[in-house]
Amino acid sequence: MKNWISIAWLFGCPAWSLWAATNNTAQEWFDARHLTEIRLTMALPDWEAMRHEHRDLLAELGPTRFDQASPKPYRTYRAELVVDGVAVGAVGIRKRGFLGSSSFQRPSLGLRLDEFDPNGQISGLQRLALNNNLQDASQVHQVLAYHVFAAAGVPAPRCKLVRVTLNEMDLGLYSNVEAVEDDFLARHFGDASGNLYEGLASDFRPRWVNTFERKNHKHRPSRSDLDAVVQALQCPDEQFLARLEPVLNLEAYFTFWAVETLIGHWDSYSNNGNNFFVYRHPVSRRFRFIPWGTDSVLGDPDPFAPGPMPESVRAMSLLPRRLYMLAETRERYRERLRWVLKTAWHESELLAEVDRLEMLLKPRVTRPQTFQAGLANVRRFIRQRRAALEAELNGPAPEWKYPLRQSGCLVNKGSLAAEFNATWPESPADTHIQGAATMTLTLDGQSRKFLSTTAKVGPATDQRNFGFPTISLLALESDFQRLQIPMLVIQPEQFQTNTALTVDGFNVGGFLLETILGTDESAAKFTGTLIGTLQLQAAGSQPGDKVIGRVRAEIYQMSP
Repeated sequence: MKNWISIAWLFGCPAWSLWAATNNTAQEWFDARHLTEIRLTMALPDWEAMRHEHRDLLAELGPTRFDQASPKPYRTYRAELVVDGVAVGAVGIRKRGFLGSSSFQRPSLGLRLDEFDPNGQISGLQRLALNNNLQDASQVHQVLAYHVFAAAGVPAPRCKLVRVTLNEMDLGLYSNVEAVEDDFLARHFGDASGNLYEGLASDFRPRWVNTFERKNHKHRPSRSDLDAVVQALQCPDEQFLARLEPVLNLEAYFTFWAVETLIGHWDSYSNNGNNFFVYRHPVSRRFRFIPWGTDSVLGDPDPFAPGPMPESVRAMSLLPRRLYMLAETRERYRERLRWVLKTAWHESELLAEVDRLEMLLKPRVTRPQTFQAGLANVRRFIRQRRAALEAELNGPAPEWKYPLRQSGCLVNKGSLAAEFNATWPESPADTHIQGAATMTLTLDGQSRKFLSTTAKVGPATDQRNFGFPTISLLALESDFQRLQIPMLVIQPEQFQTNTALTVDGFNVGGFLLETILGTDESAAKFTGTLIGTLQLQAAGSQPGDKVIGRVRAEIYQMSP
């Protein structure tokens, strides 16, 4: 693929303008210079039903995921669509995504323009994937990330920002990401008849490969094409490349992997086994990787990192690990990262685009201070990324010391039982207000001993759950060093007195954090997901209101 950024630079033309002018009508739709206004109207009962739909966390990520298909909770409803003041007509609307995308207040949405009219489309597009940017304070991560992938020659979805209104409710800014379907495949690969799979906490390992979701040709039961990659990755080093290259476009993968590293995409295949598609070209019969879910990039910290990571590599999944452990392919990867840094990472152009997007979005953001802080983080990452990578690329290859994950699913690691009685503070800054709590905690068969346990309540301040009622229990272990912090984040509409709630990652998000006494609580390490029940005897969110209740939960971890 031509490097449009470099060509634009040579001819003195803004790269983003040239990029928008070199394709078809759909490319005009994805012109990032325009903030499209999308207005949706649907029956109120349908909206209420749709927004409360969610996936089953244990069915998706628990031990049964290797052998059983997870339930499909999302239904398609009818909505009327207006784009930039022009009525489009009836479209299908459904929730999409997982966890943060499944917000009850402003979910990620999929629009099917041909649901009620076979000819329904906008600029040749029959699908609109609208991502809610819930974890991205800057709102610009996905637009910039897919741009860098494309600039490096990786087949990447096109992306633009839109503002969504539903039933006169301003849902805010969304990223409209091109659907990875037949049109996308035909445009990038010249043939859409190959097999397309999506990975969610997936890998090319025995059993793990069962978690790849087939996205097309679902009438074909065989998955032998994926199995061939699995078998190649089980070969000894001396046979490895000879078996791998006929089933995987290795040169294309080096570039894909290098861009994941370059943009700091931690929730990716190379790091989390997450957010990617693979497409097997029907002629070459080799797989290519396609990026997806790029909201956790450009300086977004990885909450699941097992320890300090090298800047220039992520190899938590089997394919990058095998390649990095082999001297020949490790150097090929490092050389590709140098090339990507040289050809697809242009700080002045990226910073100029951040400035332009800031002016475009500033009138529409609802939390200006958070927005500006997010943009400042993106700018800092762009300015510092080259030096951080070159510091390692100019020396010996850093050692990759982390083992492969032992389990591709959530496993039960213990249990929690606690009671709490706390007072809602005057403001979120009143962190000194502590309530009473008792707690028993068992991890890996050992009961933890605590010197003291307190409770704290108040509104969440993080980007994803901003303003949600939150209950934190702080338990100081008997070694006087470690703090165990179970945290419960509750849907605001369900924060009511005399209520029984499910701690399931959706109605109530439950997390176990661990930190060292005296360190910043924001640096706490994520150590488990809570699944269970929360009983609220009292629940008020006005200053001085009591929050009283108890929680019973099992603790699940994705094994390291």
